[in-house]
Amino acid sequence: MPRLSQVLKIDPPEALEFKGPFTEVVTSNLILQNPTDSRVAFKVKTTAPKRYCVRPNSGVLDHNESVTVSVMLQPFEYDPLEKTKHKFMIQSLVMAGDVDEKDVWKAAEPSQLMDTKLRVVFNMDSTVPESPAQPAAPLNDLDSAGDHVQMTPQKANVKMDSEKLKQAAPGGTSVDDEAMSRAKLETKRLLDEISSLRKDNERMRKLAMSDTMTSSSQSQQLQKSSMPSGVSLLFQDTSNIVLLFFLFIVAFSTGLFTSNLILGR
Repeated sequence: MPRLSQVLKIDPPEALEFKGPFTEVVTSNLILQNPTDSRVAFKVKTTAPKRYCVRPNSGVLDHNESVTVSVMLQPFEYDPLEKTKHKFMIQSLVMAGDVDEKDVWKAAEPSQLMDTKLRVVFNMDSTVPESPAQPAAPLNDLDSAGDHVQMTPQKANVKMDSEKLKQAAPGGTSVDDEAMSRAKLETKRLLDEISSLRKDNERMRKLAMSDTMTSSSQSQQLQKSSMPSGVSLLFQDTSNIVLLFFLFIVAFSTGLFTSNLILGR
């Protein structure tokens, strides 16, 4: 069943134009106006929801009320030879009574929906002619704009700053990569120095242990060499005492025997 004509006034009515360069977020505005006496709900859909951020992407307009919808194109590498197939669709629905905005889309019949499709034009400057109109995208290829946006304008700017840093670094490497390489080299140098110090410490410890063992061995040898002389002196002194004592006894016995002989006469 064919859809009804759009009740909203849309400016621009046919195409959304985005002017380059496309190295940063580019914004194009849509103005939606409700000329009817009824409340009208609207929703913005696109065939490329990951490439655009739309605010607001849905809402309700009262009689003669208007709203400016900002469509923000995320940064990308522009190819002038490539024809864009992106499409936008402004979907609207006349609200009856006091139906809530969240419920109006669920309860709406397909025959009650009204829509207008807009094509997308990429221009590097105002002198570039618009690309020819592309065939309308199938309705099942359209999705709510902004519902699946993965990159906000702030994230897009951060991404572009990162790409600029990569371009500024020599050899196409980023500043973070160069800093990481320098840190790895410095860490390797420090590890080598620590390993060298450990080897020197181990060598000095072995030398100290060797000197200690040599001194101990020499001391033991000196003790062993001095011990026999001391013992021999001790034995020599003891022998002399025994000999003197034996001579004393012999002399005493001889003197006593001689005295007895003299007295017996």
